[in-house]
Amino acid sequence: MFRLKKIDKLLIQAFVGPFILTTAVVTFILLIQQLADPERLEQLTGKGLGYDVFSELILLMAMVLVPVALPLAVLLGSLITFGNLGEHFELTAIKSAGISLVRALRPIMLFAVLLSIFSFIYSDQILPHSNLQFYRLLWDIKQKSPALSIKEGIFYNGLPNYTIKIGYKYPDGKGLKDVMIYNHTTNMGNRELIMADSGRMYTINEDRYLVLELFRGKSYHDQVGNAAMSTNAGGSQEKFVTNTFQKSQMIFNLSSFVMNTTDNSAFQGHKYMHNLRQLLVDLDSLKKKQSYETKSTQNLMRGSYAYEFRYTKDIQKKKDDIPANIKKNIEPEKINKVINKDTQNNTIKNQNNNAYQPQNNVFPIEKNLIPTQEVRDFSKPSITPTEAQIAYRAVTQARNIQATLKNRVDTENTIKKEYRECLIEYYKKFTYACACFTMFLIGAPLGSIIKKGGLGVPVLVSVVFFIIYYLMTIAGEKWVKEGAVHHLIGMWYPNVSLFLIGLFFLRQARNDSRVFESDMYWVALDRLKKRFSLGKKLKN
Repeated sequence: MFRLKKIDKLLIQAFVGPFILTTAVVTFILLIQQLADPERLEQLTGKGLGYDVFSELILLMAMVLVPVALPLAVLLGSLITFGNLGEHFELTAIKSAGISLVRALRPIMLFAVLLSIFSFIYSDQILPHSNLQFYRLLWDIKQKSPALSIKEGIFYNGLPNYTIKIGYKYPDGKGLKDVMIYNHTTNMGNRELIMADSGRMYTINEDRYLVLELFRGKSYHDQVGNAAMSTNAGGSQEKFVTNTFQKSQMIFNLSSFVMNTTDNSAFQGHKYMHNLRQLLVDLDSLKKKQSYETKSTQNLMRGSYAYEFRYTKDIQKKKDDIPANIKKNIEPEKINKVINKDTQNNTIKNQNNNAYQPQNNVFPIEKNLIPTQEVRDFSKPSITPTEAQIAYRAVTQARNIQATLKNRVDTENTIKKEYRECLIEYYKKFTYACACFTMFLIGAPLGSIIKKGGLGVPVLVSVVFFIIYYLMTIAGEKWVKEGAVHHLIGMWYPNVSLFLIGLFFLRQARNDSRVFESDMYWVALDRLKKRFSLGKKLKN
């Protein structure tokens, strides 16, 4: 039974601290990378979101990024831990006490295995719910209108059907001066204008309505178009209607500026919000849907190829009618030759008697018209109108069949692509979990070889390996999505490749390799020079 000894506790304590620190740092870096996306920044800025909304969004985004951050945190934490141990000669002391490197790695290896199990459970149970809440909140923010922000000297058209310009806004945020409002509710252009010397704006009913009070102003209404239609040729025509007021009040509905909460049921059908059991159901449904589309396409095409299907069916029926004892004594080539000849004779006989008609009457052929076997040029004037009509109908039907097949193929390809995307989401829950152990297998031996702690060399090395893993993962998912490789190969080859690299580093660490020491390469270069110089002397 495995028991923790003092050296195990020492190693675990040396690893837990850097691991927690690197997890927080990596998660923060990934958060910055997500928030720095220009498209996402455009969705978040200028919406007047409160601190509570931003805090909830960042928390949910961090929870979504946990499965991606854990492998890099394990890699960086193990590099720092064993780099510090090697730099302070603690690994040398452990080896001198008769403890092998593999035995020293055992407690942290167990921690990495438990972390992989936690990552898998998290991806299966917690991540779907986090994705649901995150994408719902992101959708609500995206649908929210920009915050009400009326600036001085700039036309503001954030209010529906109104354009407002303010000459000066008082420091209290409510008092206004030189107000100009264009009313576009009639969709007739700039035909109604309101101008006021001063004003005051404030919200009521829990910020659902904006009240705009105007003082000492005039309203101008252009009625040229309406007057021209309603007056006679001899009547007087008034072009403008002007009203003067000392106080006027306008109320605007701010419902579009309030962020509404969308029901979770609107997003629950997406694959990102499903666990393993639900993804298996999705995969089974898509597989059945794909099979149904294939069969329906075949049934749809049977009407256009009735002659060929019947011909093949007659051949198979004649083969089945031959007794078994005769089949043994007759070569298969002779059976096919006799059956084909008999079937062709029956077909020609049926055509002469007009006994066979294609299904759905796609090609109605007259009784006295039998198509010849020779190839004809239908552009010549010697062709009869009946034959030209048949050729035209044949070309038309061929084009219709081609268009139908193209639509059907596009539908099947869409289903196949969705099926492969579900497979990617299914296997990502396993691959990200296994990546935690794979990154530990690279980081721990590599740290003991480099023997450099801190955040310098370990950060550089870990970033390089994580970029390699990330690029391989993206490439594998793309290949699987396009159907270029099998899903098992595309999803697992990054982990397998890095696992083999980790085994190589572990072997080098056990043998006290000096792979990352420059003296080793200088010595090897000197030996190579001596061999070349010795070879030249022997030739001379």
